[in-house]
Amino acid sequence: MGSAEHRKFGALLQRYLDPAAEWAMDDDLSMRTAMRESEECARAYDRAVSMHRLMVGADPMLPSGHERRRMMLAVLDAVESVEASQSSIWERFASWLKPLALASAAVAALLVVGQTDTVERVVPTEDVYIGSRGITFDLTVGIGVSGVTEDSTEYEAVAGDTALHIDEYMRIYTTREVDLFPNVFVFGLQDGFPLWYAPDPEHGEDGSIAAERGRSIPLGGRADPFEIKLSGRHKVGSLQVVALFTDEPVSVTLVAEALSSRPDFVPVETWLEASLKLTSTGRIRILDLEVEPGMRRQPDE
Repeated sequence: MGSAEHRKFGALLQRYLDPAAEWAMDDDLSMRTAMRESEECARAYDRAVSMHRLMVGADPMLPSGHERRRMMLAVLDAVESVEASQSSIWERFASWLKPLALASAAVAALLVVGQTDTVERVVPTEDVYIGSRGITFDLTVGIGVSGVTEDSTEYEAVAGDTALHIDEYMRIYTTREVDLFPNVFVFGLQDGFPLWYAPDPEHGEDGSIAAERGRSIPLGGRADPFEIKLSGRHKVGSLQVVALFTDEPVSVTLVAEALSSRPDFVPVETWLEASLKLTSTGRIRILDLEVEPGMRRQPDE
């Protein structure tokens, strides 16, 4: 899809989210056909409706009241059009309504499978859906975090299971199993304040580092993994570890500016994807962790 088509889709999406604009079945068909045929359009839709739902205080994974009204307007428009042309309009209406019903079922399914550790996205098998995709679940890129004790014992840190400890160290791993996104930028967030890991401005680094190809490769490399002393800059409490995998390097200045302007109620991933224009040129991975006091107790203690 060319730039002209993308501009046309952008205008259609803007009208879709404008409560004062009219909306008909043909508009709905055009918008959802564009999403089916273009991943960039689908991601633009995801970003726009997610921001819309957050702004109106709705669940970002479910249609807002405005979106439901849009669907109803499209349905009513189709029903009214039947009187003018019974057979052809009914065929078009049926072809539009079937994927919409499947999409509704997919959103309902998301409420169930979204609670598991292995499925983070449900996408209908047909040509349209009404829920935000949310986090893409795949094995192309990823991050992992381990804690390291004073005696160099390593343990995996998992939210809600195994926490990091403030008097110990943290080791960060990246996974890249595709040729895309050869650059990675990793930082932490505590109370909205960024903690730079790689690149680290204190060491004269300003841009993304090379993301090695392979699974679970520690920052610094396997031969000499980079370890971060948590007590140096961290504190006890929640910690987000964020990794930006991108086609082109990203600067500390650009990320810092984006973070400084993020409203508290907007998720980090949603804001960074929009601010850094990572719709099709990057992937964001985030781990939510806890930092606890002292050192990790050994099983026999």
